Amino acid sequence: MMLSRVDRQPCPKDEFPYGQWEYQFFYRENFEEVQKQLEAKSYNTVKCLFRSGSKETLNKRAQTVFVRKYNGCLKTD
Repeated sequence: MMLSRVDRQPCPKDEFPYGQWEYQFFYRENFEEVQKQLEAKSYNTVKCLFRSGSKETLNKRAQTVFVRKYNGCLKTD
């Protein structure tokens, strides 16, 4: 498993056990519900997943690490 490659600086294990792959594990465990959520908010889904990078966001948490905390919802600001 790739968990040994998780960047623990922005994603401490006690808070984000799967690190930057939190969303993948959540989706695998809750596929039908996640599918409904993503389809219901397709604009927000695309907005969250396709962002341009910047120096300001380097080494910071991606929005997708919060999927488990938000119960599958992708929060976009």
